[in-house]
Amino acid sequence: MIEIWKDIEGYENEYQVSNFGNVRSLPRYRKNRYSEVLKKGCLLKKRIDKIGYEYVYLAKSGKAKFCLVHRLVAEAFLVKCGNENEVNHKDENKTNNHVDNLEWCTRDYNMNYGTRPNAYSKPVVRYTLTGEYIDEFESANDAERKTGVHHGNIAACCNGRYKTAGGYKWRHKSC
Repeated sequence: MIEIWKDIEGYENEYQVSNFGNVRSLPRYRKNRYSEVLKKGCLLKKRIDKIGYEYVYLAKSGKAKFCLVHRLVAEAFLVKCGNENEVNHKDENKTNNHVDNLEWCTRDYNMNYGTRPNAYSKPVVRYTLTGEYIDEFESANDAERKTGVHHGNIAACCNGRYKTAGGYKWRHKSC
């Protein structure tokens, strides 16, 4: 497959994005105090945000804007239909921004896609502080509804960040 480049909307003749998920600046003249200087174009370094998505900064008129790479690719290469405002990674790899791996979708579709729903509904078990089994729940949210202990605190116990929540020990159920 050949790498195809398209201008980024709002940054025409300044930046381009490719169907492979690369972003580059184009050669352009920049004014300094005395004259115009040719600034060479180059591939921009992609960084990864705290939840795993690649991003770049695009500058215009002295102001830098944070831009997610997968959204730049989708906006340039994919046709958006109706109320589809989110971009889904089909293989669930947040750094694979190839156009063939992306699709416009609704929020509901994106949240329920692939293995993500299972990540939020792991069974949890409640124990006394001395380690005696009490009962189990379908998920941390289910446990919150039935016990009143916040699901975030239950999840923090299950993941080892807290020792207890609501006066109990909590663990993910072993298979």
